[in-house]
Amino acid sequence: MRFGSLLLVPCLVACGAASPEVPARDGGVNAPDGGVRDGGAPADGGAPTDAGVPTSCDDGAARSMYSLFEVSPVPHEMDLSLPELPAATNVVSAEVDQLSLVRIEVCSPTGGAPRVASILWGGLYYGLTRHWIVDDTVSSPTERLVTTPLGEVTEVRMPSELFVVEGLADAMGGVQSSLHIRVLGVGGLVLDGDEDFVAAVRGEVTADTIDYDTPVVTVGRFGAGDVLEDLFCPLTQWSRVETFELGTARFEVQGCFFLGGGHTEGYRFVRLTVEDDNAALDPADRVPHVFTSEAEVEAVMNYRWNHHNACDSFHLALPHADYAASAAPFAGCGPTVDNAPERDFDEPSNSPVKYRVRYGGGAWTDGEIDGCWHYLFCDS
Repeated sequence: MRFGSLLLVPCLVACGAASPEVPARDGGVNAPDGGVRDGGAPADGGAPTDAGVPTSCDDGAARSMYSLFEVSPVPHEMDLSLPELPAATNVVSAEVDQLSLVRIEVCSPTGGAPRVASILWGGLYYGLTRHWIVDDTVSSPTERLVTTPLGEVTEVRMPSELFVVEGLADAMGGVQSSLHIRVLGVGGLVLDGDEDFVAAVRGEVTADTIDYDTPVVTVGRFGAGDVLEDLFCPLTQWSRVETFELGTARFEVQGCFFLGGGHTEGYRFVRLTVEDDNAALDPADRVPHVFTSEAEVEAVMNYRWNHHNACDSFHLALPHADYAASAAPFAGCGPTVDNAPERDFDEPSNSPVKYRVRYGGGAWTDGEIDGCWHYLFCDS
């Protein structure tokens, strides 16, 4: 199954236990295996502006945030100055779909040189968000898992001697090629400035070497601002827009996606637009119907994602029309919500999406999306 720019292979056995059931519209649940939906963001899809791990600038130093922001086009691996990159290194831009986020907290004392107070790395590529914090009250790195409004964060407190920083003031002034930062140790970080971008990569880091954790390098434009300020989803999830059609109806869904069972994707629908120009509808009903918050979506749509995304389904009930669909079975077949087409585990895993549409409470009309086994992943 596709997820972000990665390809993941679903496991073929049960992965994880179900959480307590919660009822939803039509008797379904917006969750896998009867579990509670993965949360972490306010109902409108927004998110608090800090990771929830307190840090501060002592001696009255001014506190500011710098981040890596999206770059386009993304440079080729041959354009990176990082040493001995693994073969087939995947270079990705910061920010895109929240898959990779880097934020640097800076303390600028009056009359003194700026210094790094902390570096936060979030996103999908390395699992949990990691927050390295300069703390000279500790003599060696200390780690703990903290729960924040944006999700779980691994807080790593380290003495300042393990933060090797060059060119910070110049980079803050616009010369990002001068920036070179190394967070030393296992699970460390390297930031390496170039004329057009800063490259960031995780690994076991010494003053002179990098033993890469993974062949994924994030690149971004270094600049003032907090990349966490306008997050659409919590740090443990990623944002994406998907479109699909059911007959004459066109859907656009923006959601927060997260790791489901067996390396498949769970999702929360946060925004929804549906437009249907079917002649059976009055002209006033053929306009786009837009739902701009998670609460608005859940008021009209009952949906369920299952373990392995097996037989995921939804039913959207509007005053003038009903739309329902169900995905193919895949390594199993979870239950579907009421009114959605029923699926059977014996169907082929690559069988098409089945859907139903009715107008004004009339009879259902059934259909299929040829060549598409899941309405959200038709290009997979």
